[in-house]
Amino acid sequence: LSIHPMALYTREALRFPYRLLTDPSFFWLLGAILLVGEAVFCGLIILRVPYTEIDWVAYMQEVEGPLVHDEWNYELLKGDTGPLVYPAGFFYIYAGLWRVTDHGRNIRQAQFIFAALYVLTLAIVFELYRRTKAGPPWLLLLVCASRRVHSIFVLRLFNDGVAMLLLYASMLLFTQRRWSLGCAVYSLALSVKMNILLFAPAVGLLMFKELGAWRSLPRLALCAIIQVALAGPFLQANAWGYLTRAFNFGRQFFYIWSVNLKFLPEDVFLDKRISLGLLIAHVLVLVAFAQWRWCKSE
Repeated sequence: LSIHPMALYTREALRFPYRLLTDPSFFWLLGAILLVGEAVFCGLIILRVPYTEIDWVAYMQEVEGPLVHDEWNYELLKGDTGPLVYPAGFFYIYAGLWRVTDHGRNIRQAQFIFAALYVLTLAIVFELYRRTKAGPPWLLLLVCASRRVHSIFVLRLFNDGVAMLLLYASMLLFTQRRWSLGCAVYSLALSVKMNILLFAPAVGLLMFKELGAWRSLPRLALCAIIQVALAGPFLQANAWGYLTRAFNFGRQFFYIWSVNLKFLPEDVFLDKRISLGLLIAHVLVLVAFAQWRWCKSE
């Protein structure tokens, strides 16, 4: 018995949502739909959800030192929330934002810029999922489901978003085995926020396994050269001040801004033994994975 064409079309139409969510050949169709939806959603957030001031004003005050007063001594750069504690790449990016947002006063424009950065970040993460065959297309729905990430980009304008955009871009380059360019972009990410160093063990291990020690050294040198080049004016003004502010490993965070460790009492949270214990645990986990998981075949 032949099947009526209309029945075939109906059956395919009913199967389409399932295939869209599960068939890898539909990966970028779903991705494109989500990117357009996210762009619209971010616009609605900007227009309807009140902006929350936390660090933007302080960022603008911190970059005004060199821009307005020609002051390049890092120890003298500060804002309402305290001293400037980010590496030099942060200054250049937020100095650019300072210029295009009327010295930081046009916050709405800054929000739309960060919305564009968010959508670009999503596109890069989607491509990472596709290249690594991480799972079916429906996983992209979970990537878009974070309320916190939306807030970081379009309601807080934090430098975390810029740093992670550059980090994911470097990861994409690494998956393409473009190690030199990937290391350059990774170094740019590190120049925006120091916590990108947390990814350094994995990056170093992968590069060492792929290229070996001698071929890895020039790439590591490239990372260092970029850091020095970006920090040049600040290093000339006060090298020690820059290094101790931009890469301050002893800085302690305020309990009020804690998210993941909010369940701890404040006195426990501020206890340096907790920080040391977490660091030791982190290193032990890295060593264990390197020995029994990442380098098991070696």
